[in-house]
Amino acid sequence: MKEYDICVVGAGSAGLVAASAANRAGARTALIERDLFGGECLHSGCIPSKTFLHSANLYYTMKHAGQYGLPACHAGTPDLGEVMGHVRRVIDSITQYENAETYKKLGIDVYSGKNHFVSKNILSVNGTELFSKYFIICTGSSALVPPIDGLEDIPYLTNKNFWDQETLPKRTLILGAGPIGIELGQALQRLGSEVTITMRSDRILQKEDPAIAEEMKKILQDDGVHFLDNSSVLGFKRENSGITARYARNGTEQELVVDAVVVATGRKPNTEDLLLENAGVEYSKNGIIVNDELMTTADNIYACGDVIGKYLFTQAASFYAGVAVHNIVHEEKKTISDSVMPWVIFTSPELAHVGFNEEEAREKFGDIHVLLLDTVFGRLRTENSTKVFLKIILTGDDRIVGAHALGTGSGEYIQDLTMAIQDHIPVKQIAETIFPYPTFSEIVKKVFSRYLRTKHALTP
Repeated sequence: MKEYDICVVGAGSAGLVAASAANRAGARTALIERDLFGGECLHSGCIPSKTFLHSANLYYTMKHAGQYGLPACHAGTPDLGEVMGHVRRVIDSITQYENAETYKKLGIDVYSGKNHFVSKNILSVNGTELFSKYFIICTGSSALVPPIDGLEDIPYLTNKNFWDQETLPKRTLILGAGPIGIELGQALQRLGSEVTITMRSDRILQKEDPAIAEEMKKILQDDGVHFLDNSSVLGFKRENSGITARYARNGTEQELVVDAVVVATGRKPNTEDLLLENAGVEYSKNGIIVNDELMTTADNIYACGDVIGKYLFTQAASFYAGVAVHNIVHEEKKTISDSVMPWVIFTSPELAHVGFNEEEAREKFGDIHVLLLDTVFGRLRTENSTKVFLKIILTGDDRIVGAHALGTGSGEYIQDLTMAIQDHIPVKQIAETIFPYPTFSEIVKKVFSRYLRTKHALTP
């Protein structure tokens, strides 16, 4: 039986970082993957989706080139097969260096195949047992498919098989108004599909600031996306005319005929078949249970990434993987509660978020200041972009604890605000910093400068 210091289970975003960090720390390291090396982000998540979104936005810009003094391009409906071919080429360009051979050359033993725990120190991979002092579980998540009547009888799509499409559906129904549904919905609409999104409430993007989410909804509606809010899908039936979706809305049952159905109703942790109970690892439907140091209920087994169900983002998976390895190899421990986690929804324009929202901040800090900026400034005008919506949350003593933005470039300047929160950078210091003009990030300086001018004007 081969013996290791650290075995990493899962070779996605978290697993690759964990294996590399463990190897650099001098640990005898094994990396195990049962499916595709590189995981969800590379093959069916971040990389393909952002490539697809870029193609859709570029096509949209070409059609509206007249806004920029250029002749509009009317090349007809895009060939979705060609678009998906481009997506696959981008994925392939990354797999050239993010593959099993690369990690083997680093001195990491790589195993491929089905795996499960035999005990807290033994993992079976295709019948071969590996002993390890420590394990880090990084098995990710997959699409949560709701039990809707007839859904299994139609060729529904998830983020897993969405990229296999060759023909653009004329009519698309998307179940769910979270980040995945919203991003793919806007892209499909811009490419020429008639998109309808179902949602159980009247709000999209439930984790975002309500006012900013509502503005995003208006932008999507302007693009032509139709929302069935306060609706519940009851069933599906495949017919000659397409797929008939039956749904309840406002107390009545209605039907909608579409050509494709995309399921984007959430994620579930990949814990199935790991036999975690053999290792004494407790878990729930939301994910593996970990403490603030990412240790599971088994003291030699850690977990990070989507499988713990906390933040389902690549940046969270990568950061937490580093924390897990650190806590295994060092006496001084790091905790994840100290981390400031930004995220971006890559719609057009982008929606960015970091820290507390207004409601959370009021509950935690009591007295807060809310800074609002709703404007079009220099760089946005040069690119004929929509106005930016920016909300900053300050404590009563002017400490930045949250930021929420909707606008072109917000996915980039949210990092300025993340650093400000993490490093406790004073508002005055940011306001007095020189920002290049014209850049998107100067909005950060503008909002704080305006706040300080108003504050000083009101000071006796």
